Amino acid sequence: MKTTILTGICAFALLGGTAYAQENERKSRPVPTKETPKGYISGGAIMYDIDSSNFGAQVRGGYNFHPNFALEGEASLGLVDEDGDFTNASDGVDWHIGGFAVAKVPVSGNSSVFVRGGYFYGEYSIDDDRDRYKVDFDLDGFAYGAGVEIGINDRNSIRLEYTAYDFRGEPEGDAGDEGSVSISGGLPSLAASWVYRF
Repeated sequence: MKTTILTGICAFALLGGTAYAQENERKSRPVPTKETPKGYISGGAIMYDIDSSNFGAQVRGGYNFHPNFALEGEASLGLVDEDGDFTNASDGVDWHIGGFAVAKVPVSGNSSVFVRGGYFYGEYSIDDDRDRYKVDFDLDGFAYGAGVEIGINDRNSIRLEYTAYDFRGEPEGDAGDEGSVSISGGLPSLAASWVYRF
């Protein structure tokens, strides 16, 4: 009888010790941390010049190599040109591409404010609606701006920004052979887009 009782006590102690060791091992395991998305893509609309009615569609892709710094590329396609007030000509951005360095500061949750600077290249055209002439200009120059990204959740956000595109442009093709026509200036633009992080 004593032997049976001792055997039961030893078995109970052994089972209890095993369960305790397993529980401690489970607690000591590191808890997997949720990985912060580093890549992002976006799509939206751009108003090329806040003083005109030039509008386009814009896409962007970037990578956050640090919580406060990112590199991104963008491209846009002009959809609506500005009509002249006293002429039958229209003008506007046909397309553009650019690369930027971005510095950002988180402000609340998944939201942040940012500044950015980079270089862009594009095409600008002046077109007579009666098809008497059309001149295309190659544009390039530095661009800089700032904006805010409003987080919806850890993957999605809305981005609002202002960018100034400073440019010089030379006409393409035969129009450029004369060397007498060139344009320069700045395009103060506004853009709104939906951002997805991955």
